[in-house]
Amino acid sequence: MILLGIKKYSDKHNDELGILEDGLEKIEKQGNMADMRVKLPCMAILIAALAALSALCPVSFRAAETTGNSGTETVSTSEEHTVSPDTARYGINSVVTQDYINENYPNASTYLFNSAADSLLALESDKVDYVMTSRSTAGYMMKSDDSIMVADDSVADEACYIAVSKNNTDLIDKIDTVLAELKSDGTLSEMTGRWSLGGPDYYDIKEISPSAGTNGVLTVAVSPDVPPICFVQDGEVAGIDVELMEIIAAKLDMELKFTVMDFDAILPAVESGKADAAISDINATEERRELVGFTESYFDNPQVLLSLKSVVEDTRVPQYTELAQLSGKLIADTSGSIFSTYIDAVIPNVTYSVFNSPLEQIEALKGGRVEAVPMDEPNTKIELAKETDLTVLPQKIAAAKYGIVLQKGSPLTSKVNSALATLKADGTLDEMKERWMGSDDSVKVMPDIESSGANGTLLVAYDKAYEPMEYVDADGREKGYELEMMLHIGKILGMNVEFTTMDTSGLIPMIQSGKADAAVGSFSITEERKEIVDMSDPEYEGGVYFIVRKVAATEEAGDTEEKTGLIDELTGSFTRTFINQDRWKQILYGLGVTVLISAFSGIFGSLLGFGLCMLRRERKKSGPAVTAFSRIIEGTPVVVLLMILYYIVFGKVGISAIIVAIIGFSINFGVYVSEMLNMGINAVEKGQIEAAAALGFTRSQVFRKVTFPQAAQHFMPIYKGTFVSMVKDTSVVGYIAIEDLTKVSDIIRSRTLEAFFPLIVTAVIYYLVANLLAFVLTKIELRINPKREMRITDLTK
Repeated sequence: MILLGIKKYSDKHNDELGILEDGLEKIEKQGNMADMRVKLPCMAILIAALAALSALCPVSFRAAETTGNSGTETVSTSEEHTVSPDTARYGINSVVTQDYINENYPNASTYLFNSAADSLLALESDKVDYVMTSRSTAGYMMKSDDSIMVADDSVADEACYIAVSKNNTDLIDKIDTVLAELKSDGTLSEMTGRWSLGGPDYYDIKEISPSAGTNGVLTVAVSPDVPPICFVQDGEVAGIDVELMEIIAAKLDMELKFTVMDFDAILPAVESGKADAAISDINATEERRELVGFTESYFDNPQVLLSLKSVVEDTRVPQYTELAQLSGKLIADTSGSIFSTYIDAVIPNVTYSVFNSPLEQIEALKGGRVEAVPMDEPNTKIELAKETDLTVLPQKIAAAKYGIVLQKGSPLTSKVNSALATLKADGTLDEMKERWMGSDDSVKVMPDIESSGANGTLLVAYDKAYEPMEYVDADGREKGYELEMMLHIGKILGMNVEFTTMDTSGLIPMIQSGKADAAVGSFSITEERKEIVDMSDPEYEGGVYFIVRKVAATEEAGDTEEKTGLIDELTGSFTRTFINQDRWKQILYGLGVTVLISAFSGIFGSLLGFGLCMLRRERKKSGPAVTAFSRIIEGTPVVVLLMILYYIVFGKVGISAIIVAIIGFSINFGVYVSEMLNMGINAVEKGQIEAAAALGFTRSQVFRKVTFPQAAQHFMPIYKGTFVSMVKDTSVVGYIAIEDLTKVSDIIRSRTLEAFFPLIVTAVIYYLVANLLAFVLTKIELRINPKREMRITDLTK
C-alpha cells in the first residue's frame, strides 16, 4: 500500500521520491530474501518429509481401503485385475509391441512407457493389467519383484539384432562373420545363459581384453534400461549386448566407444552417422529396415506377458464352502430343469428363483440376487473360464448321465442308441470330450460331416446357451459337443441333420408335439422324464455342481507387522538405490552435468538475448529477421530443437552432445531473454534517456547508467522464473545421449526397479538447484546498482 501511494504521487515529485521508492523496494526485497533463506531448506525438508510420510502410510499397491459409515472395508484389487486379454490394459515399451496388441487385441488399450521400470510401476499401481516385454527382461523383473509372474510365456516371437547404417554394408558383413563364429563355437549360447542367470543386484561380468584399435573406432549407441540385455553396473554399461560388442570390437581390432541415449534415439543416431551401430534388444521390423541396416540375429528373445500374482493367482475364496451352508438360501433354477429335485435331496429349506436361461442365472448370481447356481459339469467349466469372479463348490450335488430326448415310443430311439454304441466303440466320443471340454478354443471346430440323406432329415432342437455342449460362437456358427455328436449320428443313420434353437423350457414340449425329432441340452436321464419322453443311452457322464461368488479373504496380519515390513522395505529400497554399487556417485555425476548445462546455457543465453535485443531494436535493418527467428524458436519445443541440432545441424560433426545441449538451450533461453530485455527497455521513460543525453552522456553511458538499471527492475523477476524453467527443461537432454540427473535416475530405476527414492530425490534435487540458482540471480539483482545500496544505507540510518 505504501508503494501504491508513492506511485500515485511520483508524477508530481519524481526526483524527491525516487530515493525513498528505491529504498523501500530494496527493504522489501531484502525482507523477501531473508524469508527465502529460511524457506529454501525448510521447503526441501518438507518435500522429503511429505514423500516419506506418503510412503509410510499403510496402503498396499494391491489393496485399497475405503471408509464409510459402516466402518472400513478392505477391497482386493485382484477382482479388478481379472479382465479378459481382449479388453485388458497393456503396458508396453515399444511401437513393435503396440502393433502386435492392436492387431491381436483390437479392443484392448495400450500405454507406451519409456522403460520396463516405468511399465512395472504402472502394473503395481493398477494403471495397466499386463506388461508386455521381452522374456529376458521379464526374468530380471521377476527376480527383483516377487509380486509379478508370467501370464503368457510366448506371446510373439522376436529376435535381437545389431543396427548399422544401410550404407555401411562392409561393417554389416564383418559383424555377421563374427556372429557366425560366436554361434558355431558356443560363445553366444554360453554368454546369454550366463547373463540370464544373474541376480537382481549383481552380475559376474566377464572381462574382455580391448583391442589396440588399429582399424579405428566403433561407436555404439545403447539404451541401458533393459537388464540383463543392457544396463548399468558399477557406473559402467554392462549386459549381453555390451559383452557381445566388446567381443566383436576385439575381433575386428577396433576401439569400442559406447554412447548412452534413450531407446527412441539410438536408431536415428545410426541413421544420422552419430553412431556406427546400435544395440539394445532391437527387433528388426520392416519399418526399421527402411531406415537402417541389420546384421543377422544373435539372440531369440520372444515377448511375454507379465501380471501381478494376485491377478493370476486369485487370492479370493468361495463365499460358501459346503453344501449345507446353502440351507435357507435363495438358489437359481431354470424352467424345465430337474436340478431342484437333486438339490432338495441334499439341502433342506432351499427356495428357488426361476430363470429362462443360464446366462440370466449367472447375471443374477454376480448381482447378488441369488446365492448359488446349479449347473452341469461341462457348462460349469466353461462358465468359470469366462467368469473369474465365480467359483465352484467341490461337492457334487448329484451324479448325472446325459442323454438325447426323443418322442415317446419313437422308432428312432433304438437306432440312436445303436449309433451311440458305435461312436463309443470307435473312440469318437472320447476324442470329442477331450477337444470340446478343454481350454483350447482353436480346436473347438465343427468338422465337415456329410450324410447321404437317403433316410430323410433329422430335426434336432437345442438351447444355444449351454457351452460347450451346444452354443453359437461370435461368428454365428452353431457348434458344441452334442451338436457334433448329432451330426455323427445322422451320418450313421443316413439322415441329414437340421438344427433349431429353443429355450430349455420348450425343448421337451417341442418333442412331445412332434415339432422336432430329437433334443439335446445336457438332459439328465431320469425315470420321471422317461414317463413322458424317450431318453437315449448315456452319451456323457458328469454331475451337477453349484457355482458361487468369490469374496476377499480376511487378512489376519496386524498393523505392527505391516508397518515394520514397510519400513524394512523402504530401507532396502534406499540401499539398492544409493548404496549398492555406489549409485550415489552416478547421481552426483548426473547432477554435475545438469548444473553445467544450466549454468553455461544461462550465461550464453543471456549474452545472446542481449545481442538479439539490440539487433531487434534496429528496426530498419536486422529487426524483422531477428523477430522472425525468435518466433520460430519460441514455437519449437526445446526437445525438438535439441534433436534438430544433434542429428541434422551437427549430424556429421564430431561435437560433444553436452556442447550441443548448451547451444540449444542458449538459443532457446536467449530468445526469451531478448523479449524480456526489450520489454524492460520499453518500460523506461524516454524523458530520462533524453535528459541524460542532454547532460552530455554518450549512448553507451545512457544505456549503462540510466536505461539498463531501470529496465532490469522490470524484467529480472520474469528472468528468474524463466531461468528456473530452463533448468528443469534440461531433463530432456537424455534424448541426445547425455546422462544428466533425470537420465541417471531413469537408469537407476531400470536397474533396481525402484520408483520411490529415485523419483523423489530427483525432484528434491531439481528444486534445490533451481532455487539456489534463482537465489544467486536475486543477489545479482540487488547489487546491480551500487549507488542504490548507498542510498538505502543512508535511508535506514
